[in-house]
Amino acid sequence: MYFIEIYDFKNDKLICWETLPQDELPISYRITLFAAMYFIPMCITMYFFGKIFIHLWIRNPRESRATSQVLLKSRQHLTKILGSVILLFNIFWLPWFVVELLLSLDSRLGRHEVLQSALALLVVAHSSMNPFIYSFHSQNFRQHIRRITKRNRPPLSKAKK
Repeated sequence: MYFIEIYDFKNDKLICWETLPQDELPISYRITLFAAMYFIPMCITMYFFGKIFIHLWIRNPRESRATSQVLLKSRQHLTKILGSVILLFNIFWLPWFVVELLLSLDSRLGRHEVLQSALALLVVAHSSMNPFIYSFHSQNFRQHIRRITKRNRPPLSKAKK
């Protein structure tokens, strides 16, 4: 990637944006970027999620009624976690790629600093989401957090004095 830095003396700020050496390269570059960073990973994720879903829900091994209830609950829990991961990936990444593709396909659209910054922040924020998804879907984690918060809270009788 190539970057150009220009100092805006009027507004007293440094402007930096992505640029490429040839006019026809940005469209192919952005389409390749979309495919490599969004479309292919999403297809791979959906493929494996589909395999897991089929293994959990379509395959019907013989099991006792008690075991069946436990497995049903476990399957539902895992499906929610995986669905959350895929949904958040799309919520956080798709807007950035759609805007980038639109900007490269239609030269009349101008870059908006606030929009670009907000979308970049959204993409960066995605990297912190998966630990929260996995941890907050875990009953053991939630119980541990409750124990910690109760331990640090002063008893009501002492708080009134």
